[in-house]
Amino acid sequence: MISAIVHDIAYPLCREKYGNTNGNYQKAVGLALTKAFFDDFNLKICIKKNR
Repeated sequence: MISAIVHDIAYPLCREKYGNTNGNYQKAVGLALTKAFFDDFNLKICIKKNR
């Protein structure tokens, strides 16, 4: 599953930027990081919001 690859994509950035990995921080920056990740591989994706 592709979702497993990007599950914690924002984790390192949040720890560096905010000092913790709170889920709200990960949601705030995760989408942009995920899009950039898939752009590097030239993949078209559809991102669905869970909530």
